[in-house]
Amino acid sequence: GALRHVNSALKIFPDDEHALNEKAQVLGRLGREDEAIKLFDELIEKCGHDDAFFVNKGFILMKKKMYNKALECFDRALSHNPNIVPALNNKGAILLQKNEPEKAIECFDRTLKIHKNNFFATLHKGNAYTLLGKDRLSGIFHRRASKIDPTEYASYVLHALAGKSFSHGENR
Repeated sequence: GALRHVNSALKIFPDDEHALNEKAQVLGRLGREDEAIKLFDELIEKCGHDDAFFVNKGFILMKKKMYNKALECFDRALSHNPNIVPALNNKGAILLQKNEPEKAIECFDRTLKIHKNNFFATLHKGNAYTLLGKDRLSGIFHRRASKIDPTEYASYVLHALAGKSFSHGENR
């Protein structure tokens, strides 16, 4: 599949940082997170700073519930470019996991200034207000999220009803 395709490209261009980045992402999606993290570390050491490496590594660390290390990656990317939506959203999601809803709202507000109809930020801003006991504001943001992407919102509600966490990261 995808890994075979990327490995074929790397046979021709073994030092191509974009192909190596793609390989690390594929490894993460295949559940081979430790290999992916190691490859991102090698990329960062070899190629210098690229915000995508830190965001993608942070996303994999987040999946492994290594929240503090993931936050470091997102903060590092945001220190170079404060408008990286996936870094802002994933940082906000981690802050929700850590029960820091006020800080999470700051991240989601920054996203919404960049992209006012971002489903993820709108939904999770509503979740942050739920944690703060502000049910009216929570309802407002959940209704907005349901209008932005009705299908994705229905999936969120089904996960919530099944008692499964839907606070996964956003890697887009």
